[in-house]
Amino acid sequence: MVNDYTSRSKIQAYRLASRETAIVCITACIEYGIDTGKRIVGAIGQIGMNKRYIGMMLSDHTGNDPARHFWHRGEHGRYSLLPSVAAGIPIPR
Repeated sequence: MVNDYTSRSKIQAYRLASRETAIVCITACIEYGIDTGKRIVGAIGQIGMNKRYIGMMLSDHTGNDPARHFWHRGEHGRYSLLPSVAAGIPIPR
């Protein structure tokens, strides 16, 4: 029988992996010119990730604060990477 602590640890590890995968996929889309919310969510949804989750991650990590955000949304709804992400500088979590 698996104890409750081990189960929670596995769930947390899965959530972290999903979060990181979503961030990498969204970043790749933006880098390759898939830069509107609808196109990003659609493209990543095609590889089997939950579209609602991708939309949430896209929204949660959009802004101008490099300590909290990965990308910015312009006035025409197009996303671009923050300079620190584009330069490959790790962002604190």
